[in-house]
Amino acid sequence: LQMIAIGFCYMASPIVSNLLVPRLSKILFGVVESAETNLTIADETLAASVKMVHGIKIEYVILALLFMVLGIILYGLIAGLLGAAVSKMDEMQESMVVFQLMMVLGCYADMGLLIMQMSGSAKPMLGNILSICPISSPFLVPGNLILGNMSWMLIIASFVAMIVVIILMAMLTANVYEAMIFYNGKTLKIKDILTLASSKKKSVKKEEDKDEK
Repeated sequence: LQMIAIGFCYMASPIVSNLLVPRLSKILFGVVESAETNLTIADETLAASVKMVHGIKIEYVILALLFMVLGIILYGLIAGLLGAAVSKMDEMQESMVVFQLMMVLGCYADMGLLIMQMSGSAKPMLGNILSICPISSPFLVPGNLILGNMSWMLIIASFVAMIVVIILMAMLTANVYEAMIFYNGKTLKIKDILTLASSKKKSVKKEEDKDEK
């Protein structure tokens, strides 16, 4: 609903801005060149920003939307895993704290990077790491994709890392849910979840070896 509202406002903005501020509307939508007008610094900055937005390519928008969907799937699986690790509703709040902490860390790491980029002190390596890390990439990659600030190598690396982590997280979450069907007792700890995933892999391998024999 938010994306639909943003798209509607984008289409309606030329009409509204022309009614409210005709001069600024002409500047923003390219009717008058900046060299022919007496622009303030604020007008020039705004006009440059809108010109950059108008240069967005549709293929980057599609990739950004796809990456947003992958990010939602990943965080949904994380929420499912943390929810499966508790046996009582009273303990759900503790799991939600971990989930929210991961989201806050990913979001604020990207905000810190953007602040560093605006001040000119950002390191390219830090941006590459945050773009590939699945916890932070859902907040950073879509915007950079739309603005064309990513190389194709980095785009591919971000998508591959996200898809691999989603597959692994889905397998782990499925194993935990399967165990919880037969599980009654205290809350599963992180080490219990890791042990469960390891034992599941070993049992599958034994069954494969048995079938081969």
